[in-house]
Amino acid sequence: MATAEMIDLLVRTYQHELLCYARMLLRDPDAAQDAVQHAFVALARRPLDGLDNPRAWLYRVVRNDCLRQKRKKARVTYMERIPESPEEAVPPADHELAAHDDRQVLREAVDKLRDNWKEVVILKFQEHLSYKEIAALTGLSVSHVGVILHDALLELRRNCRKELIS
Repeated sequence: MATAEMIDLLVRTYQHELLCYARMLLRDPDAAQDAVQHAFVALARRPLDGLDNPRAWLYRVVRNDCLRQKRKKARVTYMERIPESPEEAVPPADHELAAHDDRQVLREAVDKLRDNWKEVVILKFQEHLSYKEIAALTGLSVSHVGVILHDALLELRRNCRKELIS
């Protein structure tokens, strides 16, 4: 079992960045909090010997929990209400105004990426993980992480230019 002092240190060190990561994956602060809490509870229940990189292990547990939550949500999405008229489906005027904000354009472009590309981009540029850490977390090779980042950045550049020009 992990010691209370060690868990406290890891919580203080990594909780904020894990919450940001989970929020980006889930877009739901409460669900993100649940995923991070689950990771720290799991950490407290396991021996720390043999755990070379607690940060990578925590990211993996959070990632897996977020993916589980997304799968669960996808199963019930079909039951959500479909708009009855075209007017109900139109985004509010505020959304159209925000679309011209560069950061909003970038967020929307990131959201349009394939899920695995989006995850790698978030881990690299928001969480500042190395290629090696991303590879360990996602199960990809280090070189594949580089290829995904290259392709994702090209796609982001194209999509952002397209949005900003129109």
